[in-house]
Amino acid sequence: MLNILVLEDHPMMVESIKVSLRNTSFKVQAYVAHSLRDLDHNPRLKAMPTPDLIVADLNVPDSQGWPTLRHLRERYPHVAILVFSQNSELHAEKMALSQGANAYVNKSRHPQIFVHKLQEMLVNLYEGLPLLSEGGVAPEADHSFEDELIKSLTQQQTKVLNALASGLSTREIAAHLVLHEQTVRSYLTEIYHRLLVKNRSQAIVLYLHWKSHHDL
Repeated sequence: MLNILVLEDHPMMVESIKVSLRNTSFKVQAYVAHSLRDLDHNPRLKAMPTPDLIVADLNVPDSQGWPTLRHLRERYPHVAILVFSQNSELHAEKMALSQGANAYVNKSRHPQIFVHKLQEMLVNLYEGLPLLSEGGVAPEADHSFEDELIKSLTQQQTKVLNALASGLSTREIAAHLVLHEQTVRSYLTEIYHRLLVKNRSQAIVLYLHWKSHHDL
């Protein structure tokens, strides 16, 4: 079980983040703070375990932007922080990383980018991998085994897997790649076999983890 603290005041955005968490391959428990004050006065938040990951909007009530990020880093010095915020500053991502965030996604970008980053961070947390080095760049790990698994796929199987990881259903993959649905199902069965996984969720986790360390 991974405990996730969500700092967000917009109800629709809170629900969107919860849906994204439910759609990952991990068992998670989400705790929502609508403001910084909630962290000290909401009984449920005061009783929550130390979070494994914080998803933070820096524009909630009583927030001061970047000082809020520094406050979170001081309060939770060893917790991963994903800043998910609307910021028009030119170098917002670089600023977020310099102020203690492990990752930054602007809300104006495609929702799948946030989902991908969230999944990547949860994979690293689950596997006990470091999220950020002192220089602000995720350190390299030995991905030779994952490389062998992915490279065992044919070109068409890789296209199907990529479409799967993009959130497409079997029917949508068939339409996207101009294939019969049964053909896609056959590809997926073979993909699971070659990747040594049991289902689509495990295949997506492995692929996104591999993809996060490659320039595709």
